[in-house]
Amino acid sequence: MAWWTCGQRERRPTRSRDHRAVTTFTEWLSTYGGETVRRSTACAETGDDAGFRRAVRSGLVVRVAKDLYVPTVATPTVDLLRRARSLTDAFGAVVSNTSAAQLHGVTTLRCCPAIHLTRDPADSAVGYRTPGVDLRLASLPLEHLADIGGVPVVTIARAVVDIARTRPFVDGVVAADAALRAGLDRRLLEAVLADCARWPGIRGARAVVAFADPLTESALESAGRVLMHRTGLPRPTLQHWLGRDGERRHRVDFWFPEQRTVGEADGLEKYRSAERDVAQEQQDRDAELSDLDLEIVHFGWADCFVRPPERLAARFRRAFARAERHRRTG
Repeated sequence: MAWWTCGQRERRPTRSRDHRAVTTFTEWLSTYGGETVRRSTACAETGDDAGFRRAVRSGLVVRVAKDLYVPTVATPTVDLLRRARSLTDAFGAVVSNTSAAQLHGVTTLRCCPAIHLTRDPADSAVGYRTPGVDLRLASLPLEHLADIGGVPVVTIARAVVDIARTRPFVDGVVAADAALRAGLDRRLLEAVLADCARWPGIRGARAVVAFADPLTESALESAGRVLMHRTGLPRPTLQHWLGRDGERRHRVDFWFPEQRTVGEADGLEKYRSAERDVAQEQQDRDAELSDLDLEIVHFGWADCFVRPPERLAARFRRAFARAERHRRTG
């Protein structure tokens, strides 16, 4: 076939300048609905092989076999359980630590973007860490194992002890309080402590379990208890009822009976209500407690994690002093 027509050369069909990338690999991954990624498929659909290599270097996807990768960060269409299932299959491990606590529905102070996995040292001598996967080696007795939706995970008790061993004291207390509040038997925690008696961080885990209290109703209350303990404040009674002439009218978060002082943990969720005026209710409640000659100290997340801890402790001590003056003059 001649390419000349009427003295002019007909142009050959050419590929579009945009043939190299319909979209970037990162954009494609953010809407990807699968649990594993084949490099050949991803690059064919996006043309962004360089972006794929960057994603591998940064830990956004992890190679588990030839041409097969696992996404390590959440996407709008891949929830924690699906990600965990994909990774446990790929690494031959079980979900552990904070990730296991989340799957069990236990509140944790911090949500790590990486999936925490544990594999028995008999199966491998190497751990593995990227921004999306934290694979550790540790013994996994059968009594420490559970199953959630077909995904192998450690039990709630083992997850709490692992958090208490490897994270700051306050993280462990938040998880332990939440697990006990949900009905976990403290004896199961003690059994795991006994099984892990010689493990790193076990002394701190024992302290967490001894300090944990199922009456604590939120992570902020747990953090407040830790702050009170560390700054030398008296140990308060939790979830105590107060009212005139013994009436059970107001249940307070923290009650210091000798100091006649109330402590209230005010997280944002307390004020998120479209059905009632929570702030007005709080004002009315404080007024009634003040009429009983009680001191009230409110605190929030900033008091526990942003401002110096002694600042909140000083507020409580000033309240104790005011209550003592009222007692002497009243």
